[in-house]
Amino acid sequence: MNVWSVFQDMVRVIVNWIDQVRILISGMLNEDTDRILKWAGFLIGLLIAVILVLGIITLLLRVRRAGIKRKLYRLARNGKKITPQKFLGIVNRGRWRRKSIPKECDFEGAYVLYNQTGSSYYYIGSGKRVIQRICDHFVGLGNWDVYKDYKRGDSFTIQIFPLKGSNYNSPKALRRHIASTYNSNKIRQLADDEDAVTPQQFFEMKNLNSGRYGQKYDFEGVYLICNHTKGDKYYVGQSVHVIVRVNQHFTGRGNGDVYEDYKNGDRFTITMIKLRNSNCRSLNELERESIRTYDAYNRGYNKTRGNAG
Repeated sequence: MNVWSVFQDMVRVIVNWIDQVRILISGMLNEDTDRILKWAGFLIGLLIAVILVLGIITLLLRVRRAGIKRKLYRLARNGKKITPQKFLGIVNRGRWRRKSIPKECDFEGAYVLYNQTGSSYYYIGSGKRVIQRICDHFVGLGNWDVYKDYKRGDSFTIQIFPLKGSNYNSPKALRRHIASTYNSNKIRQLADDEDAVTPQQFFEMKNLNSGRYGQKYDFEGVYLICNHTKGDKYYVGQSVHVIVRVNQHFTGRGNGDVYEDYKNGDRFTITMIKLRNSNCRSLNELERESIRTYDAYNRGYNKTRGNAG
């Protein structure tokens, strides 16, 4: 039995009931009153029918919206990455404007927007209404760089992380965890892509005053100094002039423990990472994530977990 037939049966029962009441009362009253009762019965029946229709429409909309939410939530729980086109296609099935997603179709959590074109980067966000926030990015109401690259034709993927079922009590805490994980992976990838050099190679290239290690080509970022003799013991530092700062560590004007082990003949390598190639917002953030990634505070030379801010 479909919804329409149920609605017809309900209206039929109501109309019959109204007719019975009208007949009963009209038998006791005169003709004018009977005519008034007819119109009153008709209007009451019409009002009830309108209320029933609106109720059924509301119910159907709720069922439809709940289905859309379940689909998005299922994609999120499975950890699947989807394209903006597929995401917006699911959202548009609700026939509402993307600028006003109903609350019952949304949920708390975090998300990652990954740009796979060119020098790939990702944007990590969170909120009490994740679906609305993601839509905002792709209709020009969120991060402008994401929207600009999307309109230019860059290839994006979206990954959603619901707060419900996670081990975190707020969207921001979940976002920090995801950002930390992504940053660690990115830092390791950047470090693997860079050629690790020995201090001797570093000095030779620096003294040439050309190439990546000349002062002329200095940059802001972090550096990873690894003591292989002591089981890959790391020192992580940051600077707006990375090459100058690395040089200081191996000439006695930087970390004293690193310099002492270097003078004692320990085998070191140096890896440098540019801030602009990472997804971190500041040197402090990049340094903190690098220290955590290489456990330089617990097992390395670093005396702190990094600068705040």
